[in-house]
Amino acid sequence: MTLKLALAQMDVAWHDRAANHDTAGRLSSQAKEYGCRGVVLPEMFSTGFSMDTVVTAEPLSGPTPSFLRSLASSLHIWITGGFALARENEPPQNAALSVNPEGRDAALYTKIHLIGLLDEDRHYGSGRLPVPFDMDGVRTACFICYDLRFPELFRCVAQDCDLILVIASWPEARQAHWATLLQARAVENQCYVAGVNRVGRGGGQAFTGGSVILDPLGAPLAQAGDEETVVFAEIDPRIVSRVRKEFPFLRDRRRRLFGEGASSCTSWTGPGAYSNPRPAASARAGESRSTATRNALRPWTPGRSPRSTRSVSPVRNPSLRRKSMWRSMSRASSGWE
Repeated sequence: MTLKLALAQMDVAWHDRAANHDTAGRLSSQAKEYGCRGVVLPEMFSTGFSMDTVVTAEPLSGPTPSFLRSLASSLHIWITGGFALARENEPPQNAALSVNPEGRDAALYTKIHLIGLLDEDRHYGSGRLPVPFDMDGVRTACFICYDLRFPELFRCVAQDCDLILVIASWPEARQAHWATLLQARAVENQCYVAGVNRVGRGGGQAFTGGSVILDPLGAPLAQAGDEETVVFAEIDPRIVSRVRKEFPFLRDRRRRLFGEGASSCTSWTGPGAYSNPRPAASARAGESRSTATRNALRPWTPGRSPRSTRSVSPVRNPSLRRKSMWRSMSRASSGWE
């Protein structure tokens, strides 16, 4: 089964939720008319990527999450969009909420890598783990903007994903990096990568879009220019399987070098959401799932922090893991292996 996915490249109005909700609703309705089943909106689409958390932060019951649920249920499509998630007695988090066509939360991911260059780490709290979910049979994960510069994060979910979304407010000054990194993430993980950016100006920055959907070989299927628009393409999980079977690069990765015992670092899903059909594997074939993995697949309830899972590793002490890695490297360089 294929899924037609749309990217809504918005001209985000700075600190104006009402205007941005109107724009997001208009572009999503347009995507629905094109026959799209899923729509992806940019990072902090309702306010712009702002460090003014008094303006941006809102709870899961706030206007933007409520808008996403209403929009998804009214159009009967999947919606993913970014907002600033308020927390009690802690800094807010830069979040991406995915909502299913019934208007129920499917996954809530909070941005793991915060860009110190723009002081994001001084105003927002970091997330902990990826949050894969199922979108009409397409195994999906969503990351946020600066996460794109960290390939190891994408590698965590590669084996269990057909599609990786990247929602962003990526500035014009580093536009070339945006295009290059998206293509790299698609090629190295052999899956679809869909990156949606904003256009216009905000917070002293210019944004020139370049939203794109890439196939598992890194070829663009749909690409936007520097204006507000909707682009879309078909996502077919069978093509991901075909590419990985014809070019089985992922299975050649030496996991031991990176201290990995689990196949992924999935965390949790929202209420009523899909649970990963292939949860993180144990360190050795034939072992039962770890307690952490079983806990991760329990239902999530709004208002509670995401649970984390630890990858099962043959070496649990980080310092011992580093020593083990260096011993292996020394043997290899000496011709022992």
